[in-house]
Amino acid sequence: MEPEQSDEDIVAEDLEGEPVAVIPPHSWKIV
Repeated sequence: MEPEQSDEDIVAEDLEGEPVAVIPPHSWKIV
């Protein structure tokens, strides 16, 4: 995992383009 990746990028990759990846970090963490 490269340190340059932001949390959003990591989440987007983990969800593989799921709608949740578009939601801001503070939102998807609650969900």
